[in-house]
Amino acid sequence: MNVPAIAITALLRLRAFLVPIALFGLVVLGLHAGSDRLDDLAFQLINVVDRFIDGVVARVLETVLGTFGASERTVARWTYGAVSLIDLDEKRWTARALALVFELAADALLIWPVLRHRHDRTPWREAGAPRAYLGNVGAAFAPIAVALASLAGAIVVAQQAQLQLFWYFRFLGRPGASRAAGVGALIVLALVTWRLVAPAVRAGLAFGRTHARHHPWYRGWWLAAPLFVSALAVSPVPLWRTLRGLGPW
Repeated sequence: MNVPAIAITALLRLRAFLVPIALFGLVVLGLHAGSDRLDDLAFQLINVVDRFIDGVVARVLETVLGTFGASERTVARWTYGAVSLIDLDEKRWTARALALVFELAADALLIWPVLRHRHDRTPWREAGAPRAYLGNVGAAFAPIAVALASLAGAIVVAQQAQLQLFWYFRFLGRPGASRAAGVGALIVLALVTWRLVAPAVRAGLAFGRTHARHHPWYRGWWLAAPLFVSALAVSPVPLWRTLRGLGPW
């Protein structure tokens, strides 16, 4: 019995089992970060729509009740009751529900491309050739959504590492805790990008070149949901502020 060969085979099989799970965990972190920003955006949009509807309803009630000779007090009471039907808590609940639905839909759509990770060795120049993804929305959107979500997840991991390192250095009483934590966070971000983000992008590219063309859920615009959520997670202004916060400067 060749014990070393059996041990190596077992380790390789364990790695093949754990790596896709780690990649999907990173994607889920990124999508959750995007969902938080989607929550804020949905709340703002709901407020805008609610204010517009309140204005229209108030004008209609004033016109209708005034036609029947209602007093100002009656008009004010009816108007207040109409515009108060949806309060702040309901708006927040609706925004969170919408963000949760988008996040779960994005998770469900991106789990298949990531879990099919098979250590693709296709050269980057060939894997990223645009001709391989033309003519299919899913083939184009899947790799982009996976790349953005995994990058956002790597940033979340780096932020948590920065926080833990900062308090560790503060506990030790060493000067320059903030700068040291920033350097450590950048190192963590680089390592996670190298070991997890790059394989996730390869998995998305491989799925886009092959399997996305054969699944009905990836032929239409369904992937706009994860693409939108992941794009919110790495939108330029928050991303720049986050990277500046990670560094030692």
